[in-house]
Amino acid sequence: MKFGILTYCQPTANEQARFNIGDYIQSLAALQFVKDQGYLFLNREALNEYKGETLKMILNGWFMHHPGNWPPSEDIDPLFVSFHLNNSVREQMATPENLRYFKAHAPIGCRDTSTRQFFQSHRIEAYYSGCLTLTLGRTYKSQERSDTIYIVDPIVEHYSTERPTMKEVLSYFFTFVFHFFTLKKIGKKYIEWNAGNGFINKENLKYGIRLLRFYRTFKNVISKEVMLKATYITHFYEISEYPDDTKRFALADDLLRKYASARYVITSRIHCALPCLGLGTPVIYINNTDENSISQCRFGGLGELFQLASVSINKCKIFSFPYPGVLKWNSVLKNSEKYRVLEKKLWETCSAFVHE
Repeated sequence: MKFGILTYCQPTANEQARFNIGDYIQSLAALQFVKDQGYLFLNREALNEYKGETLKMILNGWFMHHPGNWPPSEDIDPLFVSFHLNNSVREQMATPENLRYFKAHAPIGCRDTSTRQFFQSHRIEAYYSGCLTLTLGRTYKSQERSDTIYIVDPIVEHYSTERPTMKEVLSYFFTFVFHFFTLKKIGKKYIEWNAGNGFINKENLKYGIRLLRFYRTFKNVISKEVMLKATYITHFYEISEYPDDTKRFALADDLLRKYASARYVITSRIHCALPCLGLGTPVIYINNTDENSISQCRFGGLGELFQLASVSINKCKIFSFPYPGVLKWNSVLKNSEKYRVLEKKLWETCSAFVHE
């Protein structure tokens, strides 16, 4: 029996098109169970096109951009675990044919409580499984710790539901004027991976505003030393820079090894924060309350696993922060252990599926 592993990107004419490396981190979580077996890579958006010998396949992660391509081929034997069905496509995915398919392969292990509720509303057996990336510590956990702090996509603005008011724009201007030199130093690191050289110009103005929002929001709870010395990482990369799956999986592998040895991590990326729990790396997850339902529907059940910072990025306001006082370079953080029950069941479920 061979196995299938999900890939994601499709050819595009847009040279600036980007992909989310978090998808590939999810596939690395599934790959742990079949790496010593024969496996094929299949694109998430074209599972219906596969024809050949039967493949067993763990279907975890975010589904999907092209709901018309569902259900998968009959030559795929699926395990639904850590499955997220996004609000943006639920209506299209709730056809009689698709619901029959899900029911035939139930129970559905759901990554979040919102997805579980969707299936239960259609009388399909489902349970909350959490995310398979919680198991990545089994492969990537490191006994060594570097002195590096990673700040990973602290703001993801394309999920935001509001635009700044004129009053807020003016506040950004004054922050820019009075904190120019500090912002410039942070900006050289923070913007470099998004917009090339320079601080704020026509090409990277939106990244400058993102920097201002980040600084205004967190300057009273994250020390200047941390902001200046941290290593900034994004989970979005240009397809032209990583044109094939081999390079993307290598990038995902490299990021996990960095997170595994970090002093601590601050992020708004679920697939940075969840792996960090399994890796034993202290992590603060930033929950931006401005995000719309397409983003927030991914989060149900996951928030209780994290040290959670609840913020409004649009208003540059913090509602709660998990560290008392100002977070410094040598601050000691500790993750919750609540994830362990989910991690154990995920490992057992996927192991049984692979070896049955």
